[in-house]
Amino acid sequence: MNETEIQLQNIGGAYQHVISRASDLRLIEKLDPALWAAVSAPLSSFNCDARFLSCLDADGSGRINISDLMNAWKWQKASLADISVIDADGGLSAEMIAPASPDGQALIAAFEIFAAPGLEAVTVELPQVQDKIKELQCGKLSGDGIIVSDAVTQPGAQELVADVIRCSGGKINSKGQTGITLDQFNKFMSDADAYIDWIGKAENADFLPRGEKTAETYNKIKVIAAKIEEYFRYCKLIKADANNALRFTSNPEEMPPLDVSSPEAIDEYLAAAPLATPSATQEINLLKDINPAYAEAAAALAGVAKYKTLTLEKWEALKAEFAPYEQYLNSIPGSEVEKTGCARIREYLSGEAAGQLRELFDADGQLNGKLDKLFKLEKLLLFNRDMIRFTNNFVSFRELFTAGTQSMIQAGSLIMDGRHFNMVVYVDDQATHKKLVPNSNIYVMYLKISRVGEPKPLNLAAAVTSGSSRNIYVGKRGVFIDHTGRDWEAEITELILEPVSMREAFFLPVKKLGELITSRVNKFTESSSKSLTTNLDKQITATPAPPASPPASNFSTSALLLGGGVGVAALGSSFALIINSLKGVHIVKILISIAVLAFIVSLPLIITAAAKLRKRNLALFLESAGWAINFEMRLTRKMGKLFTRRPRFSGILEDVENSQKKGEKPVCFCRYLLYAAIIITLLTAIIVTVNVK
Repeated sequence: MNETEIQLQNIGGAYQHVISRASDLRLIEKLDPALWAAVSAPLSSFNCDARFLSCLDADGSGRINISDLMNAWKWQKASLADISVIDADGGLSAEMIAPASPDGQALIAAFEIFAAPGLEAVTVELPQVQDKIKELQCGKLSGDGIIVSDAVTQPGAQELVADVIRCSGGKINSKGQTGITLDQFNKFMSDADAYIDWIGKAENADFLPRGEKTAETYNKIKVIAAKIEEYFRYCKLIKADANNALRFTSNPEEMPPLDVSSPEAIDEYLAAAPLATPSATQEINLLKDINPAYAEAAAALAGVAKYKTLTLEKWEALKAEFAPYEQYLNSIPGSEVEKTGCARIREYLSGEAAGQLRELFDADGQLNGKLDKLFKLEKLLLFNRDMIRFTNNFVSFRELFTAGTQSMIQAGSLIMDGRHFNMVVYVDDQATHKKLVPNSNIYVMYLKISRVGEPKPLNLAAAVTSGSSRNIYVGKRGVFIDHTGRDWEAEITELILEPVSMREAFFLPVKKLGELITSRVNKFTESSSKSLTTNLDKQITATPAPPASPPASNFSTSALLLGGGVGVAALGSSFALIINSLKGVHIVKILISIAVLAFIVSLPLIITAAAKLRKRNLALFLESAGWAINFEMRLTRKMGKLFTRRPRFSGILEDVENSQKKGEKPVCFCRYLLYAAIIITLLTAIIVTVNVK
């Protein structure tokens, strides 16, 4: 066959591209994505190598779509000198790499890491590359651009790492440790240098109006500055209108409520009260009649200001005196660095600690370059190993419909009720899945699975595609075997009820009738029991007064006996009338009438169930889990047995095969014979009824 021709095969009810070798992968570029089985799917839906999926999801969106797969394939194809090496399913050598490809030189350089002295060519396989990556990452440096304190040997450098983390927040590396990046380190050192320069500017007298006591004086002013500003605003208000002075006098009858037993409430009240009683003179005595909450701060201000009475003009002059110093303080660079302390900052700038960290960053950068080459080689080997299989679970669903194979789509196998349920998917959003999955007409079990050592339970959805749902109920337990072979405890949490098989649909009317009769009987029994209990309670609790004489009665004992006899006679006459009426009716007609009535009642239920079974759509089941699928996958009876099966003992199967060879009837023949007899009886009933009419 010509390698440029697309091979199509009917898979799951639709023609799909068969991908068996590397040349088939090349043809997906020509295949319209509308003819793909799927065009988008959540990353969590696939049960394959997590590293492969990570390489495939290059943009980190958490989903695989058309562009992800096409970009991955084009990169893989461009990186290989001959794509036929994909079919070999083996290692790679430098000669197999296309040197002109975008990452060709990096891939070729990766082989040098494994080359031994005197060996011209080396073939590398995936496990070797992954082991080498682990070996390089297990040291103190991880090659991720993050330096942790454990990688530092000099005590001063360890302190520097701790200070950079404190100022910048640090960054967590691939091992979960907090360290620093080169950008964070450089910013810290730059801020430290700027801070030392800023400290040097303080020697300029223009910034120090009180000399060495400037900082002390400024801090005492700063403590009470807000309340002084507030006081002078109130003074301006009174000067504008003397009536505003009434706002600061309290009427005992209008005072706001205050819990005088609470120290906190009193402190809050004093903190909100004015510094002193405002006046139109716009001055304040800092040592007299001051709000007790600020009396100490006011006295300190009077000491540094050198006067006890502060006017508005003096206050404005005091602010202007310290304005350059305040502007200088506001221009401080790297305020976080300031907490490190001037002495330690100078030590970092002139010591060896910073030099050692720079050497470590250089070494980590070299390791990063080596790991980057190995990661690219690992990616190519992963694609060579898994790309064909993945496309058979995305571009086509060939693996899904291959008997005896667990595809990448299936999460694992649920063992419950003596059966294997193999159409199981992980469900991230169960509410959305429940909203959409009824459109698939598939019976669905929602399960919660848990395992010792796992941080939290997981949610699954399992499709029941054949057999019966008779023994499936909420709370039923089973075991889930994931794709790695680990077993999980499983429990049904919810059910989406739909027909499972034609056999179940055929007996659905009988089941419904049985449920109806049972519910009616239970309801009648419950009602009768309740009525009887109520009457007995009334009889027991009632205490009527004893009659003085026997109560009058319209009926005597003989009358009761006579009435009872008449009743029995009436029933006997009625029964005789019914018997006489049926004498002329043949028993066959009675049975036919019953059969026709049952058939009329059963037919709509059977037709409805059969229609739902015919409309079962596996594509909608997957779409409810976040897939985007291009075609319908009608769940036929044969497909249903593929995804839900009941295993049999091999010895019994051999006995059945031997009995069939000898001409004996298998055991299951009786069951199908019974079905045929019921159907023939119903058809005969219809025909006879029509003829009688």
